[in-house]
Amino acid sequence: MRKPYSASEDKILLLECEVSFLRRPASTYPDCDSRNYKLLVFLFRSPIGLVLNGNINTFWTIQSNPRSSWFLNKILKMRGIVYDWIKLRVGNGITCRFWTDNWSPFGNLQNYFSNDSNYSIKYQKTQHSLHSSESRDHLFFSCSYAWELWFSLSQRCGFSSERNWSAALQQLQRYHSQNWRGRLILLCWQCCLYWVWQERNGRLHRNSSRSVGLIGRLVDRQVRDRILSYRDTNPLLSSRMMQRWLQ
Repeated sequence: MRKPYSASEDKILLLECEVSFLRRPASTYPDCDSRNYKLLVFLFRSPIGLVLNGNINTFWTIQSNPRSSWFLNKILKMRGIVYDWIKLRVGNGITCRFWTDNWSPFGNLQNYFSNDSNYSIKYQKTQHSLHSSESRDHLFFSCSYAWELWFSLSQRCGFSSERNWSAALQQLQRYHSQNWRGRLILLCWQCCLYWVWQERNGRLHRNSSRSVGLIGRLVDRQVRDRILSYRDTNPLLSSRMMQRWLQ
């Protein structure tokens, strides 16, 4: 016989999910009649929860099937009603899907941003995969895009750079801005970091991208303008930096 429902079960967890609608009676939810409420309680407190394969995000993405039971299809039709009741605790993000799970104050982000804009984030991406796939060392310079840009700039400065971030920093510490070569190398380094980060943000937030060649031309113009700004205060420095840059 099933044991009586106790107050300690007010919060029912399914992996990282908190089923908040179970804390209050169905009468507090005007959009859900008592029968639908009981169906949802049954979903999370009975073996039929195995349909979710132990993962709540399956509930938002599973497709209805005529061959599935009436009970399952009935519950799937109620997803729009109960979405706001089931909040996902992100935790380590392994089971938290960026687009479909209810982890954000904006709710379903796919609906919030519209289906036409995915900001280069794939539909199945989780919070964990978004953060783990990008790191400082990946961006600078395991990423072939960033490395191609920095390699071309460092060659123009006469600087043979390591591809690893930490190793490159150790190399750069040998240079300082008091001489023209060190200033040129450090200037290009700063420009590279700035434009790579701009490109990363453009792809992630605006769904736009630019070629390495285009970014290289923007850096070239930026470096030239900066070198020319030294002409009045230090013409010799400006001349030597420009000669090297134009070689």
